[in-house]
Amino acid sequence: MKMSEKYILCRPDAGLNDMLTQIEIMHRYAELADRIVVVDAGYKHGFFFQDSFSKYFISKDARLALDVSHIKQPIDELTTFPAALFGRASSYKPLWSDMLGNWVDTDSNVQLTFDMRRKYDEQLLIHHQCGGNQNALFALTKIIVADEIINSLAERIDAIGAPFSAIHIRNTDYKTDYKTAINALKESIFFPVFIATDNSECRNYCVSVFGRNNVKFFSSLPDDGNPIHLNRSFAPLFRRNADSILDLLTIALSTKFYKIALDGSLHGMQYSGFSVLAENLITYDGVLVSLLGPTRQALSILQKAFTWRQKLK
Repeated sequence: MKMSEKYILCRPDAGLNDMLTQIEIMHRYAELADRIVVVDAGYKHGFFFQDSFSKYFISKDARLALDVSHIKQPIDELTTFPAALFGRASSYKPLWSDMLGNWVDTDSNVQLTFDMRRKYDEQLLIHHQCGGNQNALFALTKIIVADEIINSLAERIDAIGAPFSAIHIRNTDYKTDYKTAINALKESIFFPVFIATDNSECRNYCVSVFGRNNVKFFSSLPDDGNPIHLNRSFAPLFRRNADSILDLLTIALSTKFYKIALDGSLHGMQYSGFSVLAENLITYDGVLVSLLGPTRQALSILQKAFTWRQKLK
Protein backbone atom coordinates (compact mmCIF):
# COMPACT_ATOMS: atom_id res chain seq x y z
CA MET A 1 0.00 0.00 0.00
CA LYS A 2 1.20 3.47 -0.82
CA MET A 3 1.08 5.52 2.36
CA SER A 4 -0.16 8.49 0.32
CA GLU A 5 -3.26 6.65 -0.87
CA LYS A 6 -6.61 7.92 0.33
CA TYR A 7 -9.74 5.82 0.33
CA ILE A 8 -13.50 5.88 0.19
CA LEU A 9 -14.88 2.94 2.14
CA CYS A 10 -18.09 2.31 0.24
CA ARG A 11 -20.59 0.11 2.07
CA PRO A 12 -23.69 0.15 -0.14
CA ASP A 13 -26.48 -1.29 1.98
CA ALA A 14 -29.46 -2.09 -0.25
CA GLY A 15 -30.52 -4.18 -3.25
CA LEU A 16 -28.34 -4.73 -6.31
CA ASN A 17 -29.37 -1.67 -8.32
CA ASP A 18 -28.89 0.63 -5.33
CA MET A 19 -25.51 -0.91 -4.58
CA LEU A 20 -24.25 -0.30 -8.10
CA THR A 21 -25.60 3.26 -8.03
CA GLN A 22 -23.74 4.05 -4.82
CA ILE A 23 -20.54 2.53 -6.19
CA GLU A 24 -20.80 4.70 -9.29
CA ILE A 25 -21.46 7.86 -7.25
CA MET A 26 -18.39 7.15 -5.13
CA HIS A 27 -16.25 6.40 -8.18
CA ARG A 28 -17.13 9.74 -9.75
CA TYR A 29 -16.15 11.52 -6.56
CA ALA A 30 -12.95 9.47 -6.32
CA GLU A 31 -11.84 10.59 -9.76
CA LEU A 32 -12.17 14.24 -8.73
CA ALA A 33 -10.65 13.77 -5.27
CA ASP A 34 -7.86 11.36 -6.27
CA ARG A 35 -9.02 8.50 -4.06
CA ILE A 36 -9.59 4.76 -4.35
CA VAL A 37 -13.07 3.35 -3.82
CA VAL A 38 -12.97 0.23 -1.66
CA VAL A 39 -16.29 -1.64 -1.77
CA ASP A 40 -17.06 -3.46 1.48
CA ALA A 41 -20.35 -5.16 0.65
CA GLY A 42 -19.68 -7.80 3.28
CA TYR A 43 -19.51 -5.45 6.28
CA LYS A 44 -20.41 -7.46 9.37
CA HIS A 45 -23.08 -4.99 10.50
CA GLY A 46 -24.61 -4.51 7.04
CA PHE A 47 -28.14 -5.67 6.33
CA PHE A 48 -28.24 -6.65 2.68
CA PHE A 49 -25.56 -8.22 0.42
CA GLN A 50 -23.41 -9.40 3.36
CA ASP A 51 -20.60 -10.79 1.19
CA SER A 52 -17.52 -9.57 -0.61
CA PHE A 53 -18.26 -8.16 -4.06
CA SER A 54 -14.98 -9.71 -5.24
CA LYS A 55 -16.59 -13.17 -5.13
CA TYR A 56 -18.99 -12.12 -7.88
CA PHE A 57 -17.13 -9.49 -9.91
CA ILE A 58 -13.62 -8.49 -10.94
CA SER A 59 -12.66 -4.83 -11.10
CA LYS A 60 -11.00 -3.54 -14.25
CA ASP A 61 -10.62 0.00 -12.92
CA ALA A 62 -7.58 1.11 -10.92
CA ARG A 63 -9.76 3.33 -8.71
CA LEU A 64 -12.15 0.55 -7.78
CA ALA A 65 -11.30 -2.26 -5.34
CA LEU A 66 -14.03 -4.81 -4.57
CA ASP A 67 -12.68 -6.10 -1.26
CA VAL A 68 -11.72 -4.31 1.95
CA SER A 69 -8.50 -6.31 2.06
CA HIS A 70 -7.17 -3.80 -0.47
CA ILE A 71 -6.49 -1.52 2.52
CA LYS A 72 -3.46 -3.09 4.17
CA GLN A 73 -3.38 -0.78 7.20
CA PRO A 74 -5.97 -1.37 9.98
CA ILE A 75 -8.83 0.93 9.07
CA ASP A 76 -9.39 1.96 12.68
CA GLU A 77 -5.95 3.58 12.63
CA LEU A 78 -6.72 5.80 9.62
CA THR A 79 -7.91 9.37 10.04
CA THR A 80 -11.59 9.21 9.24
CA PHE A 81 -14.59 11.22 8.13
CA PRO A 82 -17.20 11.36 9.55
CA ALA A 83 -14.98 12.16 12.52
CA ALA A 84 -17.36 10.39 14.91
CA LEU A 85 -16.31 7.10 13.30
CA PHE A 86 -12.59 7.45 13.97
CA GLY A 87 -11.40 4.23 15.61
CA ARG A 88 -14.77 2.59 14.86
CA ALA A 89 -14.66 2.13 11.08
CA SER A 90 -14.58 -1.63 11.61
CA SER A 91 -17.31 -1.80 14.22
CA TYR A 92 -19.95 0.98 14.01
CA LYS A 93 -23.57 -0.09 13.60
CA PRO A 94 -25.85 1.53 11.03
CA LEU A 95 -29.34 2.68 11.96
CA TRP A 96 -32.10 3.63 9.54
CA SER A 97 -33.26 7.26 9.77
CA ASP A 98 -36.77 7.94 8.52
CA MET A 99 -36.02 11.66 8.62
CA LEU A 100 -32.99 11.38 6.32
CA GLY A 101 -34.23 8.38 4.39
CA ASN A 102 -30.85 6.73 4.78
CA TRP A 103 -28.33 5.22 7.21
CA VAL A 104 -26.84 6.94 10.25
CA ASP A 105 -24.39 5.83 12.95
CA THR A 106 -26.27 4.30 15.89
CA ASP A 107 -24.03 5.89 18.54
CA SER A 108 -23.61 9.43 17.18
CA ASN A 109 -26.66 9.73 14.86
CA VAL A 110 -24.30 11.16 12.20
CA GLN A 111 -25.25 10.30 8.63
CA LEU A 112 -22.86 7.70 7.25
CA THR A 113 -21.50 9.73 4.36
CA PHE A 114 -19.71 12.98 3.53
CA ASP A 115 -20.15 16.17 1.51
CA MET A 116 -19.27 15.37 -2.10
CA ARG A 117 -18.97 19.06 -2.93
CA ARG A 118 -15.65 19.31 -1.08
CA LYS A 119 -12.35 17.50 -0.61
CA TYR A 120 -10.99 16.07 2.64
CA ASP A 121 -7.59 15.58 4.22
CA GLU A 122 -8.66 12.43 6.08
CA GLN A 123 -7.26 9.14 4.82
CA LEU A 124 -10.61 7.37 4.96
CA LEU A 125 -14.07 8.59 3.96
CA ILE A 126 -16.96 6.35 4.90
CA HIS A 127 -20.06 6.10 2.73
CA HIS A 128 -22.66 3.64 4.02
CA GLN A 129 -25.84 4.53 2.15
CA CYS A 130 -28.57 3.35 -0.20
CA GLY A 131 -30.51 4.86 -3.10
CA GLY A 132 -30.65 3.91 -6.74
CA ASN A 133 -30.94 5.50 -10.17
CA GLN A 134 -29.87 4.83 -13.74
CA ASN A 135 -26.22 5.51 -12.91
CA ALA A 136 -26.05 1.85 -11.86
CA LEU A 137 -25.40 1.00 -15.51
CA PHE A 138 -22.14 2.98 -15.47
CA ALA A 139 -20.84 0.97 -12.51
CA LEU A 140 -21.19 -2.15 -14.64
CA THR A 141 -18.73 -0.72 -17.18
CA LYS A 142 -15.98 -0.94 -14.53
CA ILE A 143 -16.35 -4.60 -13.58
CA ILE A 144 -16.40 -8.08 -15.13
CA VAL A 145 -18.51 -11.01 -13.97
CA ALA A 146 -16.51 -13.68 -12.12
CA ASP A 147 -15.99 -17.08 -13.73
CA GLU A 148 -18.32 -18.93 -11.37
CA ILE A 149 -21.18 -16.61 -12.32
CA ILE A 150 -20.40 -17.00 -16.03
CA ASN A 151 -20.45 -20.78 -15.66
CA SER A 152 -23.88 -20.68 -14.04
CA LEU A 153 -25.15 -18.25 -16.68
CA ALA A 154 -24.03 -20.59 -19.47
CA GLU A 155 -25.93 -23.43 -17.78
CA ARG A 156 -29.07 -21.29 -17.62
CA ILE A 157 -28.94 -20.26 -21.27
CA ASP A 158 -28.30 -23.85 -22.34
CA ALA A 159 -31.24 -25.02 -20.22
CA ILE A 160 -33.56 -22.47 -21.85
CA GLY A 161 -32.21 -23.52 -25.24
CA ALA A 162 -34.26 -21.27 -27.53
CA PRO A 163 -35.24 -17.64 -28.09
CA PHE A 164 -37.08 -16.65 -24.94
CA SER A 165 -39.19 -13.94 -23.34
CA ALA A 166 -38.40 -12.59 -19.88
CA ILE A 167 -40.59 -10.96 -17.24
CA HIS A 168 -39.47 -9.23 -14.05
CA ILE A 169 -41.98 -8.85 -11.21
CA ARG A 170 -41.17 -7.04 -7.95
CA ASN A 171 -43.85 -7.83 -5.43
CA THR A 172 -42.65 -7.79 -1.81
CA ASP A 173 -41.76 -4.38 -0.37
CA TYR A 174 -42.99 -2.86 -3.63
CA LYS A 175 -46.29 -4.08 -5.09
CA THR A 176 -47.56 -4.65 -8.62
CA ASP A 177 -50.84 -5.60 -10.23
CA TYR A 178 -49.03 -8.59 -11.68
CA LYS A 179 -52.11 -10.75 -12.28
CA THR A 180 -53.64 -8.20 -14.65
CA ALA A 181 -50.32 -7.76 -16.43
CA ILE A 182 -49.70 -11.50 -16.80
CA ASN A 183 -53.23 -12.15 -18.06
CA ALA A 184 -52.79 -9.37 -20.64
CA LEU A 185 -49.69 -11.14 -22.00
CA LYS A 186 -51.27 -14.61 -22.11
CA GLU A 187 -52.22 -14.53 -25.78
CA SER A 188 -49.26 -12.63 -27.22
CA ILE A 189 -46.10 -13.66 -25.36
CA PHE A 190 -43.87 -16.28 -26.99
CA PHE A 191 -42.45 -19.21 -25.09
CA PRO A 192 -40.41 -20.20 -23.26
CA VAL A 193 -40.68 -17.31 -20.81
CA PHE A 194 -38.14 -16.72 -18.06
CA ILE A 195 -39.61 -15.39 -14.81
CA ALA A 196 -37.44 -13.27 -12.51
CA THR A 197 -39.24 -12.27 -9.33
CA ASP A 198 -38.78 -11.83 -5.59
CA ASN A 199 -42.11 -13.49 -4.80
CA SER A 200 -42.88 -17.21 -5.10
CA GLU A 201 -46.62 -16.53 -5.41
CA CYS A 202 -45.97 -14.42 -8.52
CA ARG A 203 -43.93 -17.19 -10.07
CA ASN A 204 -46.58 -19.78 -9.26
CA TYR A 205 -49.21 -17.58 -10.86
CA CYS A 206 -47.15 -17.34 -14.05
CA VAL A 207 -46.95 -21.14 -14.12
CA SER A 208 -50.72 -21.41 -13.71
CA VAL A 209 -51.36 -18.98 -16.58
CA PHE A 210 -48.63 -19.94 -19.05
CA GLY A 211 -48.22 -23.63 -18.21
CA ARG A 212 -45.29 -25.25 -16.41
CA ASN A 213 -43.60 -26.43 -19.61
CA ASN A 214 -43.53 -22.88 -20.94
CA VAL A 215 -42.01 -21.23 -17.85
CA LYS A 216 -38.31 -21.15 -16.95
CA PHE A 217 -36.85 -20.13 -13.59
CA PHE A 218 -33.74 -21.00 -11.63
CA SER A 219 -33.54 -18.95 -8.44
CA SER A 220 -34.44 -19.99 -4.92
CA LEU A 221 -37.19 -17.88 -3.36
CA PRO A 222 -38.42 -17.49 0.23
CA ASP A 223 -41.99 -18.41 1.06
CA ASP A 224 -42.58 -15.65 3.62
CA GLY A 225 -43.10 -12.76 1.19
CA ASN A 226 -40.15 -10.77 2.53
CA PRO A 227 -37.72 -9.04 0.12
CA ILE A 228 -34.89 -11.33 -0.98
CA HIS A 229 -32.19 -8.84 -0.04
CA LEU A 230 -33.49 -8.73 3.55
CA ASN A 231 -33.98 -12.46 3.97
CA ARG A 232 -31.00 -14.26 5.48
CA SER A 233 -32.28 -17.81 5.80
CA PHE A 234 -33.99 -19.11 2.66
CA ALA A 235 -30.79 -19.93 0.73
CA PRO A 236 -27.01 -20.01 1.25
CA LEU A 237 -25.54 -16.51 1.06
CA PHE A 238 -23.60 -16.96 -2.16
CA ARG A 239 -26.56 -18.62 -3.86
CA ARG A 240 -28.91 -15.80 -2.82
CA ASN A 241 -26.63 -13.07 -4.16
CA ALA A 242 -25.58 -14.98 -7.26
CA ASP A 243 -29.22 -15.68 -8.17
CA SER A 244 -29.97 -11.95 -8.13
CA ILE A 245 -27.03 -11.22 -10.44
CA LEU A 246 -27.88 -14.17 -12.69
CA ASP A 247 -31.52 -13.12 -12.96
CA LEU A 248 -30.34 -9.69 -14.13
CA LEU A 249 -28.00 -11.18 -16.73
CA THR A 250 -30.56 -13.72 -17.94
CA ILE A 251 -33.09 -10.94 -18.55
CA ALA A 252 -30.40 -8.94 -20.37
CA LEU A 253 -29.87 -11.90 -22.72
CA SER A 254 -33.57 -12.42 -23.40
CA THR A 255 -35.10 -12.00 -26.84
CA LYS A 256 -38.03 -9.94 -25.54
CA PHE A 257 -38.34 -8.34 -22.09
CA TYR A 258 -41.49 -7.28 -20.25
CA LYS A 259 -41.28 -5.22 -17.08
CA ILE A 260 -44.26 -4.84 -14.74
CA ALA A 261 -45.17 -1.39 -13.44
CA LEU A 262 -45.12 -0.76 -9.70
CA ASP A 263 -48.37 0.00 -7.95
CA GLY A 264 -48.21 2.84 -5.41
CA SER A 265 -44.42 2.86 -5.14
CA LEU A 266 -42.89 4.13 -1.92
CA HIS A 267 -40.68 6.55 -3.86
CA GLY A 268 -42.87 7.39 -6.83
CA MET A 269 -40.98 5.14 -9.25
CA GLN A 270 -42.89 3.63 -12.17
CA TYR A 271 -40.67 0.56 -12.40
CA SER A 272 -38.24 -1.12 -10.03
CA GLY A 273 -34.59 -0.17 -10.37
CA PHE A 274 -33.77 -3.81 -11.15
CA SER A 275 -36.17 -3.78 -14.13
CA VAL A 276 -34.75 -0.53 -15.44
CA LEU A 277 -31.17 -1.78 -15.07
CA ALA A 278 -32.01 -4.96 -16.97
CA GLU A 279 -33.68 -2.97 -19.74
CA ASN A 280 -30.66 -0.66 -19.97
CA LEU A 281 -28.36 -3.67 -20.37
CA ILE A 282 -30.52 -4.76 -23.30
CA THR A 283 -30.55 -1.30 -24.84
CA TYR A 284 -26.84 -0.66 -24.30
CA ASP A 285 -25.66 -4.13 -25.15
CA GLY A 286 -22.04 -2.97 -25.39
CA VAL A 287 -22.10 -2.68 -21.61
CA LEU A 288 -23.38 -6.26 -21.38
CA VAL A 289 -20.58 -7.48 -23.65
CA SER A 290 -18.02 -5.68 -21.49
CA LEU A 291 -19.57 -6.99 -18.27
CA LEU A 292 -19.48 -10.63 -19.33
CA GLY A 293 -15.83 -10.33 -20.31
CA PRO A 294 -13.66 -11.74 -23.12
CA THR A 295 -13.63 -15.45 -22.24
CA ARG A 296 -14.64 -18.05 -24.81
CA GLN A 297 -17.61 -19.07 -22.69
CA ALA A 298 -18.88 -15.49 -22.35
CA LEU A 299 -18.57 -14.93 -26.10
CA SER A 300 -20.47 -18.16 -26.76
CA ILE A 301 -23.32 -17.01 -24.49
CA LEU A 302 -23.52 -13.65 -26.24
CA GLN A 303 -23.41 -15.15 -29.71
CA LYS A 304 -26.25 -17.50 -28.88
CA ALA A 305 -28.45 -14.78 -27.37
CA PHE A 306 -27.80 -12.24 -30.13
CA THR A 307 -28.46 -14.86 -32.83
CA TRP A 308 -31.81 -15.64 -31.22
CA ARG A 309 -32.73 -11.95 -31.33
CA GLN A 310 -31.86 -11.68 -34.98
CA LYS A 311 -34.06 -14.67 -35.84
CA LEU A 312 -37.14 -13.06 -34.35
CA LYS A 313 -36.71 -9.59 -35.89
